[in-house]
Amino acid sequence: MWNRQAVKETGLISMKRNYWNSVLVAFIATLFAGASAGLGRSVGNSSSWKEEFENSNFTGFSDISLDDPQTIAIFMVVLGAIGVIALIAALLRILVFNPLTVGCDKFFIRNQYENASASEIGYAFKNNYGNTVLAMFLMRLIIGLGFICFFVPGVILSFSYKLVPYILSEEPELGAVDVLKKSRAMMQGNKWNWFVFELSYIGWHILAAFTCEILNLFYVSPYLQNALAALYIAVRDNFNGYTQTQVVDTPPVN
Repeated sequence: MWNRQAVKETGLISMKRNYWNSVLVAFIATLFAGASAGLGRSVGNSSSWKEEFENSNFTGFSDISLDDPQTIAIFMVVLGAIGVIALIAALLRILVFNPLTVGCDKFFIRNQYENASASEIGYAFKNNYGNTVLAMFLMRLIIGLGFICFFVPGVILSFSYKLVPYILSEEPELGAVDVLKKSRAMMQGNKWNWFVFELSYIGWHILAAFTCEILNLFYVSPYLQNALAALYIAVRDNFNGYTQTQVVDTPPVN
């Protein structure tokens, strides 16, 4: 079984050894994750425009009737624009942001063994791209459906498939469904421990908030991303039957 403190120390050492590349890739990972979530929120907020309009006290358009063909045409254009934005947001997340997530995880895994290059973030676009897109799409879909059903199942599913991008970064040839199955199997008995591991960084996140996220950019995020990659390696090698002392000697993957 992996040791939390040892995994953290491994991640910290890896970050310090390749500091600026770690900062850059962690920033890119955070940037695209934030952009993906932001696009989704913007589209979601746009869908409630009618309720906001009806509940507001604004009366400047009080003479406009929905029976007016011109008004209907304007509303149709607005709805069409919202639909286009939603489609673009979905395509960006599926075709660009998700593969970039895999590439960032590829960087941090390799960084545990050697000074990885920031160019690793493009890994998924050159290695079985279609399979990566499908696997990440299925993962997001399943987790999303879990949250729709109820919050708790969504959280459990999100941890069950936590390793999908890591597995894809090492085994891009593995079928999408098999990647999901492998992640679920590897996280069996590790979901709570992984949750506690991430929760143990909450103090750093609170401290970073007092620095306007500057500390997060230059220390917390690259440290956490390296530590999570080290944790994945520990879980992976434990799953494959290696001991924790053997994890350090595991050769880097291509």
